[in-house]
Amino acid sequence: MSVQETEPSDGPVFSLAHLTLINCTPAELVYIAARAGYDAVSPRFIAMNVPGEFIDSPLDRAQVQAIRTALATTGLEVLDIELARITEDCDPRGFEAALELGGELGARHMIMSAWTTRRDDRNFLLDVYGETCDLAAPYGLTIDLEFPSFSRLRRNLAENRQRDPSPIR
Repeated sequence: MSVQETEPSDGPVFSLAHLTLINCTPAELVYIAARAGYDAVSPRFIAMNVPGEFIDSPLDRAQVQAIRTALATTGLEVLDIELARITEDCDPRGFEAALELGGELGARHMIMSAWTTRRDDRNFLLDVYGETCDLAAPYGLTIDLEFPSFSRLRRNLAENRQRDPSPIR
């Protein structure tokens, strides 16, 4: 495995998120993003089992080769990878194959959000988030939390942190 070191860009990087074109393979996403003028892509390597999602695993050897070829052909980069969900039965080790591939492709981040039925379970969320951060570090990735309006969180972790400023990790 090789982790690509990336320098911060001088300006914004525009990345096409895989959810925008959920029925595309990661390689198809790269080619479409290049034709549309994007700088990068944010492929989904973790199944969410939503309608229209990929049939063949993006971690399949042929799919990985196809995205490598697409990136080399177009010159686009992988900004981040989608989407690690925190659920009640979440085991962060299940994200490791996606983290490894993301690191190999030069991704800088993995997007994570909470999809628990129990609201504001701060300790559980922090434990899963922290363990995922630990797993991501050797691959050169950070874990970026997103707080979609439809998630089960009533308050984000930053608001909870104001009430309890104990260190996260």
